[in-house]
Amino acid sequence: MKAQGTEDVPAEALEEAGQFAVAFSRLWTSGTARGEAYWVLPSQVSRTPEAGEHLARGAFIIRGKRTFLRAQLQAAVGETEVEGHRKIMGGPTAAVTARCPRHVVLEPGDVDANAIATRLARFFAVPLEEVQRVLPPGPCRVVRAVGIPPEALA
Repeated sequence: MKAQGTEDVPAEALEEAGQFAVAFSRLWTSGTARGEAYWVLPSQVSRTPEAGEHLARGAFIIRGKRTFLRAQLQAAVGETEVEGHRKIMGGPTAAVTARCPRHVVLEPGDVDANAIATRLARFFAVPLEEVQRVLPPGPCRVVRAVGIPPEALA
């Protein structure tokens, strides 16, 4: 994540990024309620190992202090408009709820993600793949629906 010019990245943006990282990770399928992500400065990331260390292909090393963020495992999916086109948006709850008047908030649960994707695709009148692409990686449950009648999710 980069800020414009010499500005610092806002704390809200870091929190959203942390929530996105934990929601779209393996933590979602573990059924836990919270997770941790961390951020570092670009200067702390390196592809060069120390003498005597081995670095696997595609891997990198992080040196120095990591700033940890605790985030709730929650994601949202909604319908928004971008440049005059309807789009299905998925991601951190704050980002989706701010941009989508019709959305659902999801948490890890026991309902198959494909079942929820099918219901949302039918309600939003979009292809199933468009909704599947933005859902977290595993079973979930709808915590809250805004602008979507309960019968559409049943």
